[in-house]
Amino acid sequence: GMESELEDCLRYVTEQKDVPLVDLIRKGYVEWGYRKVLDGKKIEKRIDLWGIHDQCLWVVDYKTGSSRYKDKAFEQMNEYAKTLSDYRSWDGTIKMAAVFPFSKEIFVKDFT
Repeated sequence: GMESELEDCLRYVTEQKDVPLVDLIRKGYVEWGYRKVLDGKKIEKRIDLWGIHDQCLWVVDYKTGSSRYKDKAFEQMNEYAKTLSDYRSWDGTIKMAAVFPFSKEIFVKDFT
C-alpha cells in the first residue's frame, strides 16, 4: 500500500549515492523561500533543499511526477542556483539534482 511505497521511497533517497541528500537535509536548508521582483511584482519562490557539501553547493528539487519533465526542473533549478550564488557570493562548484523518489531516478547536472 501507500505506506510501504513511501518507506520504499525514503529508503531509496537515503541509500542512493549520487547526491548527499541525508547530509544536505541535516546541514542545509529545507523549503527555503525567497522573494524576487518580476515585472514589478514581488513573487515568492521556494527551493526544496539546498546546502553545501564537500565544497559543492547543491540545489535539490523533489518531483513526484514523471522524469519526462526533468528539463523543466533543471530550468527552475538554474534560476535557484543563480539566486543562491549571488546570495552567498559563491564562485565554487554548483550541482543541481532532480530527485524522483517514486520512480527511483536522480538526475544531476553542473550549473555553469
